[in-house]
Amino acid sequence: MKKICISLIVILLIFSTQVLAVEDYDVLNKKRQEASQNALLELMEKYKTDEVPEEERIMDYNWCGGGYDFSKEDQGVFKATADFMVTPYMEENSKWKKDFRYMAFEKFSIVNGEYVLETVSLEPENYDKFLERFEEYQKNGEEIVEVQAVSAEKTEDLKTSQIEKMSNMIFISSSIVLGIIVLLMIVKKFKKLNWGI
Repeated sequence: MKKICISLIVILLIFSTQVLAVEDYDVLNKKRQEASQNALLELMEKYKTDEVPEEERIMDYNWCGGGYDFSKEDQGVFKATADFMVTPYMEENSKWKKDFRYMAFEKFSIVNGEYVLETVSLEPENYDKFLERFEEYQKNGEEIVEVQAVSAEKTEDLKTSQIEKMSNMIFISSSIVLGIIVLLMIVKKFKKLNWGI
């Protein structure tokens, strides 16, 4: 009876720690989500004001979820993306498209368990450097790529010949293996006959 009680207590302790771990994860995940939503709010609210041109202005936006990068959390850095949709101020000549999902890129410092916003942007980190290097590549890397066209008939002939070669190899290999097995069976039978004399 004691063993059963001890086993039940151990099982309850294990189960309770798992429940607490799930609750801690839910609390932490909620903090991350709120931080991401607040960062998006900070970014998008300026687009609702009269200070931006009409073609950039929006009526409203909706947060649609996002993604999290936990890889550097132990170093005090948390990155996230926030997906959102907007209702443009003007239907035509707008920077924004209606019913289109946009993405904001967010970076946070983790200070005493709180997520402190460092940057939030509609462009990924170092995007401007990427564009500079890409333009440099386009200027300097104008290589002519020569494309050779192979007719479909030649390709089919090549495939057919490869299949025939493989079929022949399989047939020859199978024949050799079958021949060795038959030879071993004959030798075995012959040995049994000799021993029987």
